[in-house]
Amino acid sequence: MFPKRRGRWLAAAPAFLLLALSCRTVPLVLEPPTGPLHYALVFVIHGDGSYLFHDAGGKPHKADQVALERARATAEANPEAEVFVFHQHDRRGLTRKNGTFELYRNGALVLLKDYRRDSGGMEAEIAIYRDLTRLGHRSDVRRFFLYFGHQIPELPQPGYHGSIPQASFGLERLADDLAGFLPPENRFDLVVLSTCNNGTPTAVAALAPRARYLAASPADLYLSHLTTETLHHLERREPMEVGLLARELALAAFRDLTEQVSTIVTVSVYDIDTLAPRVSEAAAELRARLASGDSLLEFYDCGEDPRLSWLAGLPGVTIYYRPPRFGRERSKETHSGLQCFRSR
Repeated sequence: MFPKRRGRWLAAAPAFLLLALSCRTVPLVLEPPTGPLHYALVFVIHGDGSYLFHDAGGKPHKADQVALERARATAEANPEAEVFVFHQHDRRGLTRKNGTFELYRNGALVLLKDYRRDSGGMEAEIAIYRDLTRLGHRSDVRRFFLYFGHQIPELPQPGYHGSIPQASFGLERLADDLAGFLPPENRFDLVVLSTCNNGTPTAVAALAPRARYLAASPADLYLSHLTTETLHHLERREPMEVGLLARELALAAFRDLTEQVSTIVTVSVYDIDTLAPRVSEAAAELRARLASGDSLLEFYDCGEDPRLSWLAGLPGVTIYYRPPRFGRERSKETHSGLQCFRSR
């Protein structure tokens, strides 16, 4: 009997070893890179929910996994960057961890670890970042934050995270959390929200203290998310013009999406310093609608709002737009680049 039992233990050994590795910090290189670091990128990829989609050929994909692979490729293609990739997912394994992070420096993966999220915000990610970053207090680096997920609620709401359904998350919470990844008195050069319906005056106003430029969609965004190849080899873009970089990223994503889908494709870039003062009044009115109405919202082009149509054509908005190829809006030729909302 003993040899059989021994064989079972030997066969199970790889599984126990994998479990052990998944429960601790795993250094990926023996000698971490020590090259110059001039760029800081933070990816937060939300996969703690339903992200299944099908491509044009009918093949199923998980959108968060697609975004994760793109983030990894971007990290590896930046030899002068420190890149944190946070993947928020459902609870896994005996430890019930619901997050995994990867840390890259100089294009190499140096650390991978599971972690636990217990709140709707990014407290866990901020703590990891502050503990491990080498760029936390430097004001001479270019900073980028990219979020991939479902639409971020205008008002804090529970149910956004599948593994912690009681936790609330919303736009103001996101804006507050961004400060945790920044040195005092600093902003991100570019924030990318690869989500539906977050290209709003309220988003511009909320993120004004945290970002110089925002790339987001003022409409539905297909779950394949925005592409990030434009952010490869940032060192080759010096001297960097961030507004141009943001527009190139949005245009590349727009072209990619128009080849994949027949639904509406809308990607905007917002020059926040130019735009925020101009949309503050509209943001205040939209927040008042939130306070007085139902939490279920109807989203639509601000250019079609009787009270806020003046938002169309504002300086500081670059819009890439193609109407859907079917439905009642297929003949809609223009878009203001900003999304408004009202209670249903």
